[in-house]
Amino acid sequence: MMPRRGFPLIEILLALAIFAILLGLVATVLVQTLKTGEYLEAGGEEARLAGAVLGRFEADVRDAVIPGPDDPAHFLGTKAAGSLQELRVDLVTLADAQSDDLGREADLCEAGYLLRSEDGLHWRLYRREQPMLDDKPTQGGDYLLLTDRLAGCTLSYTKDGLTWQESWDSKVEARLPWAVRLGFSVLPEEEAPEGAPLPVAHERIVVLDRFGFAPNGQ
Repeated sequence: MMPRRGFPLIEILLALAIFAILLGLVATVLVQTLKTGEYLEAGGEEARLAGAVLGRFEADVRDAVIPGPDDPAHFLGTKAAGSLQELRVDLVTLADAQSDDLGREADLCEAGYLLRSEDGLHWRLYRREQPMLDDKPTQGGDYLLLTDRLAGCTLSYTKDGLTWQESWDSKVEARLPWAVRLGFSVLPEEEAPEGAPLPVAHERIVVLDRFGFAPNGQ
């Protein structure tokens, strides 16, 4: 009877090396799958954030008004270029009837949106609000940071829905725009894993309810 032959050491080491390589590949795929799943799940939160921003923007812009014939620019959309890029729109709106610190109530309030970027890639969005209308309706107020996770931001205005422009001055145009278009993408909170889908682009075209004066200003 021949003695039993054991495995040579080199064969054992080779088998262990192959097993370690396979285990590493499985672990890499598993980690990548988990990261992608978390990224896709976060996409739902990003969609909710986009919906909240667009909904607030639409409410303010849709009810924009010019309070009277002597317009010191009650609706002003501007674009600034340079090292610090800015897109902004400031307006008077019926959307938020509020009261000030003294308890005075107002049918109109000032509102605005400021998009700011230092590199042209990452944008912060602020909302401006002032409960009482004054003689400088596109200035002043308090700024609230809504989000710092935007990219690809655009703001444009149209008279007829056919041609769009990057700025608007109601004093020059003698009217409100027919519609305002806001576009952006929401960036993920963490770096996207390789192979993950690109951020979804969101856009909202808001048609204004009024094209001239508020009822009390007619």
